Amino acid sequence: MLFPEYVPAKGFIGEDLLQMLSYSESWWIAKQTPYIERNLYPPLASVLFTPLLSLEFSAAYKVITLVNVFLFVLMTLVLPLRIIKEKQVSASSVIMLIFITGLFSYGFQFELQRGQFNVIAMAACFFAIWIFHNHKKYRTLAYILFTISIQLKVFPAIFIVMFISDWQDWKNNIKRFAGLGLVNFALLFVLGPSVFVDFLRAIKAQSVNPSIWSGNHSIRSFVISISNTANQTGWAWITQYSNLVQFVFLAIIAVCLLLIMI
Repeated sequence: MLFPEYVPAKGFIGEDLLQMLSYSESWWIAKQTPYIERNLYPPLASVLFTPLLSLEFSAAYKVITLVNVFLFVLMTLVLPLRIIKEKQVSASSVIMLIFITGLFSYGFQFELQRGQFNVIAMAACFFAIWIFHNHKKYRTLAYILFTISIQLKVFPAIFIVMFISDWQDWKNNIKRFAGLGLVNFALLFVLGPSVFVDFLRAIKAQSVNPSIWSGNHSIRSFVISISNTANQTGWAWITQYSNLVQFVFLAIIAVCLLLIMI
């Protein structure tokens, strides 16, 4: 795979997929806990990737790559075009611009190079939202897709506010949120209580000692990386404002999410 050197790469492609499969292998083949080597995914993720263990790694990587590309096209081109057609809005040129830009973006190149599955999780999330609002008799499928997206990556949970069809009907909204919350919490025990405890320990360890590198796209990693670079170039005074900068970025994101919800 050829790509500009700004994509943080190791000696081979598919590093994240190989790591994910090692978690599945630890559970399915070694009969041990899947929480090894910085596993921060929910227990169900290790189960969902188990079928790929029957393939050679090169074949598994090709499968994930093809699925990523296919779902990216559906999520950023096919679905938006269908939505604007239903809404009778003229925005096809904007959608095409976003699709092409995204296709050659750093984020998507990084996703493919690492064998990641953020696109898969987000596709499940977005299609769940679309089904929920446009095909009410299939809402159970929407809930299943949304749950899968959360069990793969956790962060799609912030889109739960999109599962509101009537903002005045708070009784049913609260029931829906509670139901989705309980199901997702229960699935954390899919491999048993001991594995659930291992999951909590892994999350706690990461929060205390996070990995700081260019592939960690968290605010904390970004700010600390910049601070470390500043230290090396004689701008050490920037480090003392590290926590403040992190707080400001978090506040900006919180405001943006609030504006989106409104």
